[in-house]
Amino acid sequence: MKTTLNFYEFSRWFEQNRPNNFSRAGLRALFDYFEEFEESGGDVTRRVEAFSQLSVQAQQLMQDYLAQYQKDALALPQTTLSRILNEFGSDPVEAARRSGQALPVVMRRMASLSAQILNVEVGLLICDASGSVLFNKPVPGFKLPISAGFCAIWPVFEALQLPMRPIRLKLQQNGREGGLFQSVSFAQLPEIPARADPVLPVGYMLLQPHESLPQVPSAEMPHAQMPREVGLTCRLCTRADCFARREISVFAEEF
Repeated sequence: MKTTLNFYEFSRWFEQNRPNNFSRAGLRALFDYFEEFEESGGDVTRRVEAFSQLSVQAQQLMQDYLAQYQKDALALPQTTLSRILNEFGSDPVEAARRSGQALPVVMRRMASLSAQILNVEVGLLICDASGSVLFNKPVPGFKLPISAGFCAIWPVFEALQLPMRPIRLKLQQNGREGGLFQSVSFAQLPEIPARADPVLPVGYMLLQPHESLPQVPSAEMPHAQMPREVGLTCRLCTRADCFARREISVFAEEF
């Protein structure tokens, strides 16, 4: 049986087993922008073999990530996405409609190319129906818990209950370092399995810093809406009146 691990687990493994002369910046570079796959297609196997100091599991993770990156880059080239975003704005739903690509493809491309075409960092969380993180590109101002038990009112969990329907929400993560973001969440259903296996949706949540977006409200992208206050996890949440709370907060005495 092939064993893989997700990027979240890889990050924790990396902190405990950091190879010599391999910084955390190097780790992020493994899962960010790959110029060779943008134009020529690149060689996934050669790129992975160049990091022989990584474990077999880590190399398999990198292989899977780069294969998906290459597939997305061929489906939606950087020049095409850049033209669409410059002409019609940075709404991934509109970009998906204009490009003819699935929304998850656009969201992954926006996250990997954000520094190149948006000049701002864009965060992306991908999780399965249990809430387990499959991939997380962090963005300053929106934290992810070290362990499970994420905030239940993150819109990605709504999307998992309503697959194939985009959900746009302005989010404010509480806490001293919490930022204001425009989010788009979406759950994609896989192809119907050949056997009687369960259908497992995959949830996506794209986070764009609110200050980087046009401040003109519209019916399609209602920036003027009041933000939803979300937390990190119940244990570390400062929201006193949350109907979804399932654990007492360490800040309870301050409520």
